[in-house]
Amino acid sequence: MSEQKKTVAKEDENKYTLQRPITFEGQEIKELHFDFDKLNGTELLVCVKVARQIDPEESLAAPIRAFTMSYQIAVAAAAAGVTADHIQALKGADFMQATQLAANFLMGRG
Repeated sequence: MSEQKKTVAKEDENKYTLQRPITFEGQEIKELHFDFDKLNGTELLVCVKVARQIDPEESLAAPIRAFTMSYQIAVAAAAAGVTADHIQALKGADFMQATQLAANFLMGRG
C-alpha cells in the first residue's frame, strides 16, 4: 500500500461524522477527526489540568483518572484538535461517542 493510501486510510479511520451536527461559535461542525496517536505525555498532562477545570471534584473521587468523564472530555478534545467546550457542546449520542473513544484509548482498547 502506498504512503498516500495509508494516510487517507488513517484519516478515514480517525473521522467521526456527527449524528447531529452542531453550531459552535458560529461555525457548523459536522465531523471531528480524532487522532489519539498524535498525543504525547505532555499533552496528556495538560489534559489533567483541563479536566480539573471542568470538574475539580471528579478527579479527586475517581480511583483511576481514565474513568473520569472530565478527563475523557479533555483527551477527546486534544485528539480532535478542539477545545473541551466543543466536546461538551456535542449532542448526547455524539458526546457519548467522543468520550467513549477517549476511554478506549486511555484503557488501551483504542
